[in-house]
Amino acid sequence: MASLYTLTAERIALKNQLLALDLDAECVADSLEGESAEVEEKICNYGFVINDLEADELCVTIEIDRLTERREAMQKRIIAIKDRLMSSMIAADLLKVDSALISVSVKTNQPSLIVDDVTQIPAEFMKFPEVKPPVAAPDKVAIKDAIKSGLKVPGCHNECTRKILIK
Repeated sequence: MASLYTLTAERIALKNQLLALDLDAECVADSLEGESAEVEEKICNYGFVINDLEADELCVTIEIDRLTERREAMQKRIIAIKDRLMSSMIAADLLKVDSALISVSVKTNQPSLIVDDVTQIPAEFMKFPEVKPPVAAPDKVAIKDAIKSGLKVPGCHNECTRKILIK
């Protein structure tokens, strides 16, 4: 079977030939209908492929969600195990344990700043972010409705696009 591209080109060429013969629209339509079985079969096959790919995509999305949940559960488990291990090592006063295969130690981190009361901090230690003016953005819903009701909005127009619908 020929490619969709080839079948489409052949159908367009046939239509142009029939139109060049100055045949009426009904005759052209009848002639094209008789020659459309192969291209219609190809279009249906494309539809089946798209359906299969969309189903595969859905399965992948579901699997990503499942694996994401699993990863997050593992991360929580790792944190809980590390917390238990650190508590036990500190309580047992074993801050470093070495073996032939692994070394586990409790490390003291760099000091973290804790702000107890922000109102007591001197001004020299405060930073004031630059306030940026709001940026105007078009109200697309209002513009679309205005154009739909017959108003002309400079710099804008409504446009209908097409999509493939497979049922």
